[in-house]
Amino acid sequence: MKKTVGIFVVVLVLVMLFTACQAAPEPAETQNQEEEAVAAETEDVTEEEVQPEEEPAGHELEDVGVSIMEMSWQYFVVVVEGMQEAADEAGLNLNIQDAKNDAATQMTQVETFVNQGVDAIVVDTIDAPALAPSAAKAKEEGICFEARLVEVPDATFTYLLDEYEYGVAIGTAGAEWANENYPDEELEIALVGMWDYKPSVTRFEGVKAAFLEGFPTGKIVTEQQANDPSSGMSAMEAIFQANPDIKMVLCDCDDPAVGVTEALKSLVPENDYEQYYVGGADAVDQAIQLIKEGSPMKSTVDLYNFEVGTTSVQLLLDWAAGEEVAEQVWMRFDAITYEDVINNY
Repeated sequence: MKKTVGIFVVVLVLVMLFTACQAAPEPAETQNQEEEAVAAETEDVTEEEVQPEEEPAGHELEDVGVSIMEMSWQYFVVVVEGMQEAADEAGLNLNIQDAKNDAATQMTQVETFVNQGVDAIVVDTIDAPALAPSAAKAKEEGICFEARLVEVPDATFTYLLDEYEYGVAIGTAGAEWANENYPDEELEIALVGMWDYKPSVTRFEGVKAAFLEGFPTGKIVTEQQANDPSSGMSAMEAIFQANPDIKMVLCDCDDPAVGVTEALKSLVPENDYEQYYVGGADAVDQAIQLIKEGSPMKSTVDLYNFEVGTTSVQLLLDWAAGEEVAEQVWMRFDAITYEDVINNY
């Protein structure tokens, strides 16, 4: 009997030990959740490892070719000063060339820039069709092409002046002076400027429209070609000889207007300067000084020339940074008279 009981106890102990060693089965739902979490982590790591790195947006910008229409014109002198200051601050290299107002020369300059592989080109457009092939090639090679004043096909963007409205500013200022000094009189007017340059022709359309609307009794008696002070002086001497009663000369820009004014100073007595009016545009230093000293030059239009230069460079920097640049960016301007010059210049 004792032997039987001992055997029973041993068997009972073995059964208890075997039961304790068995792990409780984990619910199927919990197992599935853990497996899905591990799989998700593995998938995330795999996606991060195979995902390619994003290339930085933008373009390289270091070397810039610049073709200036005519470096002897005071407007472009100041524009270049603005460009150079902005370029120096940004660490850009400017290769500035003078096209000397010659379309063939400018075309060669731009072709050379493209062949040199510059990063960007800035052009004060003389002949848009002549530059079109170079602009197209620049586009193919990823070179930024900034046209100024006149649009060029395939240019990256154009920094434009509203030529007609610029002319309106010139004509409006002249009409206001005429109404104050010669109300309702049949005043003879001469127009002097670059009649061989399409933007100036458009500008003169604005001059005529605004002046004759504001001063209907005005009479335009002659239109003369001039593009700098020297030719402006010659034009005024010829005008005065043929039209000795002329009292007003409206110019498309300040360079010829300065020459016209200097000629008038030698043709009429100083005491009579107040009877004459020369209007220009661009607000170059010589024009401001002539207005300030009480010469026959009475007004100009401020195109913020230095700002034109700095903005031209900033547009290139925006392009290089991958920012969106409008295809047409417009220059600002404001007409200024003697009172404005005395108070602000």
